[in-house]
Amino acid sequence: MKFVLSLLNNKQKKQFFVIIALTFVSMIAETLSVVSVLPLIEVFFNDPNNVQNNKFNAYFLGKLEIDNLHFYVVILAALAFSIKGIFLTYFNFKKNDFLFNFKTFISEKLFLS
Repeated sequence: MKFVLSLLNNKQKKQFFVIIALTFVSMIAETLSVVSVLPLIEVFFNDPNNVQNNKFNAYFLGKLEIDNLHFYVVILAALAFSIKGIFLTYFNFKKNDFLFNFKTFISEKLFLS
């Protein structure tokens, strides 16, 4: 790790640590998206009255009307997956931009020496 950091200048080190932080955020976003599928399935395949018997669902979905529960759950799931998709697109852009600039920097450094 020290060897890799010794190859980077200060600006690239900051970008590297931002990429590392974005990696952890993307891991959390992926985990939450996988975990959110189970409550979505439960709402669609169980009786809406039973969904509110679950303490977790009662806390988050308790204030919603049972008649519109499917609509709200689909909207929330679509919103969550859209935000995750936008974030992952931004993350991949920043990661690829950093890798391209790093490769160019290293190539120039090797050719000059």
